Amino acid sequence: GAVTGPAVEHMLPAIRTARLAHPGIAVNMEVATSDVLVAKLLDGSLDFALARRPRHLGPALFAERVLAPEPVCLIARAGHPLLRRPALELAETVDYDWVLPLEGTLLRTTLEALLVARCIPLPRKVLNTSSILLTLVMVNQTNAVAPMASSVAAFFAAFGAPDAPIRPLPLAERLEVEPYALLLAAGRSLTPAARTLYDLVSRQLDARTMGTAVAGG
Repeated sequence: GAVTGPAVEHMLPAIRTARLAHPGIAVNMEVATSDVLVAKLLDGSLDFALARRPRHLGPALFAERVLAPEPVCLIARAGHPLLRRPALELAETVDYDWVLPLEGTLLRTTLEALLVARCIPLPRKVLNTSSILLTLVMVNQTNAVAPMASSVAAFFAAFGAPDAPIRPLPLAERLEVEPYALLLAAGRSLTPAARTLYDLVSRQLDARTMGTAVAGG
């Protein structure tokens, strides 16, 4: 299981590698919020997950590898007026319609806290949805903007480039949400197939971490 950004960035490459090297492996993949994934991890429905450990659950319940914060961007349709600016301030976006995750989700609370900390009014015209598909349709067909994990936005922005239907807005500041982790239930053994996929995900994360360290000098 994985939350959306890590699913695209880490899980899918590992699954592709597993299917090529071990064609007999059947993979069940669930993309959901961290609370859903962690509950399924603890009840044995999932072998492992890229998710965030809920604060009310102690670390002793998990074998946990904490990773970097997850970059986030705002997306808009190709040709949106805000894309004409080389460096956009967050305050310049709030007069447009927004498509936001449901109240209480990490991405939404992080963005709202950032706006409040900068004394920026919260968006007044908001569509609340948990659907990425509906988010993409609304952004593509209107002047609405929406937050999205940068890895997911980069995939959709590259799809069909240079005529991609959405683009990340050129925000002057970096947005990110708290780190996610590679989670196992403490003391639980993985099947050989699950261990194979877990090791592939771990190597994918190692390669990403090494690449980030090199890029950062």
